[in-house]
Amino acid sequence: MAARLDAAARAGGHVVLTGGSTPKRAYELAAELDPDWSRVELWWGDERCVPPDDELSNYGMAATALLDLLGEPPAAVHRMRGELGPGEGAAAYEQELGGTRFDLLLLGLGPDGHVTSLYPGQPSLD
Repeated sequence: MAARLDAAARAGGHVVLTGGSTPKRAYELAAELDPDWSRVELWWGDERCVPPDDELSNYGMAATALLDLLGEPPAAVHRMRGELGPGEGAAAYEQELGGTRFDLLLLGLGPDGHVTSLYPGQPSLD
């Protein structure tokens, strides 16, 4: 995953990061491979409804494991504003996304099979 992130950062475009604990080491390695991410814009596939400095924040994890280690920051960082709550936060992010097309989309897989905070048996999957 680190090599794919590195290639995407070099190529530029739009990259979607995933959260949770799975990608942390890959983010650290990607920052070591090339600290210049100035050609890429970063997005998130999911976020928890917490402020960015909360220990549960997916953005917060990526900031510590990747963003803070870069010599040249991304052209743009489009974080989900989880502190706004699920309705308002999702609406704001949808507006920011517009017609953006992604060049690389990372998805983590939880131990129960969940992806992007969509958990098995949740009514939202219906």
